[in-house]
Amino acid sequence: MKKLYPLLCSILILTAVFSCKNEPIFYGIDKEINLEDPVVLGIVYTITEAGDKLYAANGKIFSKKSSDLRAWAEESKPEGFIIRTAADSTYLYALNSENILFSTPIAGSPVWGKTSDSIIELFDNNALNASDKKAFAVKADAVYVLTDGSVSSAVSDGGASKDSLTAEFINGRTYFSSSIQFTSDREGFLYRIASSGIEYSTDNSSWTLIPITIESPMSLEFYKTETASSLFAGTKTGIIQIPLTESIPASTGIAAPGSNADSCFGKSQVPSIFAYPFGNGVVYTASMKPDNTKNTKFWAYYPSRDNWNLE
Repeated sequence: MKKLYPLLCSILILTAVFSCKNEPIFYGIDKEINLEDPVVLGIVYTITEAGDKLYAANGKIFSKKSSDLRAWAEESKPEGFIIRTAADSTYLYALNSENILFSTPIAGSPVWGKTSDSIIELFDNNALNASDKKAFAVKADAVYVLTDGSVSSAVSDGGASKDSLTAEFINGRTYFSSSIQFTSDREGFLYRIASSGIEYSTDNSSWTLIPITIESPMSLEFYKTETASSLFAGTKTGIIQIPLTESIPASTGIAAPGSNADSCFGKSQVPSIFAYPFGNGVVYTASMKPDNTKNTKFWAYYPSRDNWNLE
């Protein structure tokens, strides 16, 4: 899941994305780490896991096997500028900047069909098991579950409302949030950024605050490796990693992994972070400088190489 600005904010920056150049921009990288030629250009608004593949929306749709290092390829897409993707157990969904929702079966090559218009937001619940995974579309009056490629019934439980922007599945239930700075460990804990720190909950109702300074937060993602777990908070000046001990956040942050993290995006805004496949320690970030579209980039960290590079 995860998550960028609400839909209206996404539309406001489309002009900046269109103006991005295709040539790679090479940064001064510590330890002379050479940057790859980027394949996925511009801002990546969402990454969705569907089956054994990842789908990235950046106006277009790119995909790759979730276990692959890089290897993104452009997919066929429905009409318009695609800013959201989501999935349930059988369908992939895409939302364009004109609020039109499309769907295609996950199995086989994409065959897109129009599902609905007047859709404000699109997301799924990020469930680990396919049988639990649900996708949702927000209209002006409510959140609606998507079923078999179509808009189905309105949802009212789990904190769902017409202001919902994202959801997480834990403890056998889907919980909704009106903040994009919301994530989970996909088992029993929810996390969100508050004005004075990180809050955690097991029911989306009772929240416990861990005071920690996070200046100008923009995004939040749960991150897990074979040996540890943490939260990544994207800010207007890079990423803060917050270790978790028995699912409880620490009160101090540490530097993001990778010897060249600060060189790559330490002075850039990080409006979205995606950790897929779950538990493997791979993480993707979108970084941007609104006053300089040449610095709009899509990065990935793979533990096997222990550095960040362009995707």
